[in-house]
Amino acid sequence: MLQKVRWRLTLINISVIGGILMIFSLAIFWGSPRNEAVIMNRLWQVAENDGPLDTEHGFLKRADRNEDLVYVKMDLAGNIKEQSSSDQYSIEQIRTMIQTVANSGEYSGKLPMSNHNIFYFLKVNLDKEQGTVWVMDKVSGGLSSFLLESIPLILLILLLVLVGSLFISGKALIPVTKAWEKQINFTADASHELRTPLAVIQTNLEIVLGNSNESVESQRKWLDHIMIENTRLTNLVNDLLTLSRADSSEHTLSKNSMLLDTVLLEAIVPFESQAMSKGIDLLYDLEPEIYFWGDSNRLKQLIVILIDNALQYTNRSGRIHVHLIKKDKKVELSVSDTGVGIAEEHLDKIFDRFYRGDKARVRNGGGSGLGLAIAKWIVEEHNGFIRVKSILGEGSVFSVHLPIVES
Repeated sequence: MLQKVRWRLTLINISVIGGILMIFSLAIFWGSPRNEAVIMNRLWQVAENDGPLDTEHGFLKRADRNEDLVYVKMDLAGNIKEQSSSDQYSIEQIRTMIQTVANSGEYSGKLPMSNHNIFYFLKVNLDKEQGTVWVMDKVSGGLSSFLLESIPLILLILLLVLVGSLFISGKALIPVTKAWEKQINFTADASHELRTPLAVIQTNLEIVLGNSNESVESQRKWLDHIMIENTRLTNLVNDLLTLSRADSSEHTLSKNSMLLDTVLLEAIVPFESQAMSKGIDLLYDLEPEIYFWGDSNRLKQLIVILIDNALQYTNRSGRIHVHLIKKDKKVELSVSDTGVGIAEEHLDKIFDRFYRGDKARVRNGGGSGLGLAIAKWIVEEHNGFIRVKSILGEGSVFSVHLPIVES
C-alpha cells in the first residue's frame, strides 16, 4: 500500500513539474527572438537605423550581430549599393534570397525553409526614389520546432525528477512505514491479548452451562476464572482506549496544583500489603512540600504502573525503592528494584506497546504489555521524559524527569 502511495506521489510530482516546465518553455518561446512580433520589430529597427553597420568600426552593431541577418540597400535598377551579412552568404546567394522574397509579392512576412527554419523578411521603399532596403533574418522553426527541440531536455529533467522523487519519497516514507508496521503489530498483538481472556471466559461459561443443575457454590471455581479474565479484559480495553485517545490527541489532561508527595503517597501505600505478601521490601523517600501543576490522577497511574511493573519482576526478599526529589525547576522521580533486570539490547524498546522481546522478563502478573507505553505518554504529556537503566540479574531503575510549571 505504501509503495502505491509512493508511486502516486512521485507521478503527481512529475506531472506538476512537467507542467511547470512546459509553461516555462512556452514563456521562453514567446519572450524570445523566435516570436514573430519580436523579430519583425527588430527588422524594422535595423531598417530605420539605416542598417546594422557600425560606421566607426565597420562591423555589425553589437546588439545586432547575427550571422543569419542580411541587410541590403538596392537602387531602382536592382543593383546592390550596400550590404552587410556574415561570410556564409555570397552575393549570388543574397540575390537569390531577395528574388525569393520578392516573388512572394509581400513587403514583410516569413517563408518556410528546409530543416524547420523560417526566413523572415522586410522590404522598405526609400524616399525620393532612392531604391529599397531589404532586411532578412533566418530563425529556427516556430513553436512546434521549438517544442521538439525542448522535449529531450524536458524528458531528461523529468527523468532526474523521477529518480529524485523516488529517493526523497522513500526517505520521507521511512517514519510512515515504521508507524504503519507498528500499527499492524499493535493490532495483531491487541487481537492476541483480547483473544486469550475471551477464550478463557468462553471455556468456563461452557463448563458452567454444561452443569446447569449444579449450585452456584459448586461452580464458584469456574465463575472466579470468568471474573478474573473479565477484569483482565476490562483493564486491557481501558489501556487500549487510553492509547487510542492519546494517539488522536483526544485525551486531554485535567491539570491542577497539588502537593506531589501527597498524591504519590496515595498511590504507593496500597502496594505495601501486596509487597509484604510477596516478601518484598517497599521503601519510599519523598521530598515534601513540592508544589506541582499536573493531572493528579494520571500521575497516580504513572507511579502505579512503575511499582506494579517492579513487583512483577522482583523476586522474594527483593527491594523496591521509590525516590522523589526536587532539583532547581524540575522534579526527579525514580523507581528502582532488585529484580531480574533487562538485557541491554531491549532497553530502547521497553516502552513499545506489547513488546515482549526480553526472555528474561517473563510475565507473572498477566499484564497487558501496555503499562510502560502509557507511562511514557503520561510523562510526555507533562513535558518530561522517562529513562530506564538496568543490569540483567541485578535490577532496574526507571527515572522520570518533570519540569515544574507555574499554574
